[in-house]
Amino acid sequence: MSIQIRFNYLFLLIPFILLMACGKPECNNNNPTFNRLNPSELEYKTELINLIQSDSISFKYWLMGYEKQNEKEYLQIEAIADSICAKAKILVKDWSKMEGIQKTKAGAYHGADLVGLQFKLNPISEEFEYLDIEEIIDYD
Repeated sequence: MSIQIRFNYLFLLIPFILLMACGKPECNNNNPTFNRLNPSELEYKTELINLIQSDSISFKYWLMGYEKQNEKEYLQIEAIADSICAKAKILVKDWSKMEGIQKTKAGAYHGADLVGLQFKLNPISEEFEYLDIEEIIDYD
C-alpha cells in the first residue's frame, strides 16, 4: 500500500476518532448518597455542593433538559466526575449566556457540555441557582 493511500485512510479516520472521543461520558456512580437519595433532597444537594467545592474533584456538567414550573425556568444537568454521577435541577434567572437553550427549551442542546458552569445552593429555598457559565459545547 502506498504512502498516499495510507495518508488518505488516516485522514478519513482521524475525524471519526475525534468525534467518538468527544461527548458525554457514561454516568457511573459510586457515591452512596447519590445512590440512596433523590436529587430533590437537601442532603443530596449538600453532598453535591460539597464535592464540587472540594479541590480534589473535577466535575464536568452536561445538559439533560429544561423545565418550567410555576413560572420558574430550570436546567436539568448531570454532574460527572471520576466514579461520581449526580443529577441537579438549577434555577436560571439570567439566560443572557444561554438564550439558545431557553428558546429551544434545551431541545437542540441535549447532551451539551456546560463548560465552567457555576451554581450555588440557596439555603433558604434549598434550590440550586445558576451563577455563570463559560461556554456551551454542543457535539451534535
